[in-house]
Amino acid sequence: MSNKKIILQIHGFASAGNGTKAKELKRLLPECEVVSPSLPVSPKSAFKLLERLVSSHHDKGSFVLPIGTSLGGFYAMCLSLHFKIPAVILNPSTTPGSSLERALGLNTNLKTGEEFEFTLEHLEQFNELTPNYPSVKPEDGRRIYAFIAEDDTVILPETSIPNLEPANISVTLVPTGTHRFEDLNVITPLIHKLLK
Repeated sequence: MSNKKIILQIHGFASAGNGTKAKELKRLLPECEVVSPSLPVSPKSAFKLLERLVSSHHDKGSFVLPIGTSLGGFYAMCLSLHFKIPAVILNPSTTPGSSLERALGLNTNLKTGEEFEFTLEHLEQFNELTPNYPSVKPEDGRRIYAFIAEDDTVILPETSIPNLEPANISVTLVPTGTHRFEDLNVITPLIHKLLK
């Protein structure tokens, strides 16, 4: 059995794996293996891929910590609730089934330049994945650590915090960072604590 420590870095909407955040996490956490997959557009397929990744690493005895930004934060939260493992979520989307309505139609992946179609079926899949926040068991919500930049203009803190707090999810507000959550040094002490 392995005792590896795996950081599962999950990208946001219209993005791809192994980007700047994954590279920064590798630099900040050299003792960890950073896994950063590119996810399919379909939420159902994306979550299945992430579930398989977590399961395969768990089967080898590895500790897996999902860390996601924006839509990636949503997936990280869902993985935490499903596997009962800690997760760190940065400027998380909490209701992508409604907040991503504006993305319906043809979109361009910001990293690869590829065009993709985002559909009503995708929104419905997000609705199926979205937890009923007030019904989340306190012990499950307490495994999730949200960091929210007050200057995020894409997912406003006042829209995400009211969903997170009833689920007993720890919320830390930071004054700056923008939607991309630029400074990962803010979360490094917590990550080291979770990895012990």
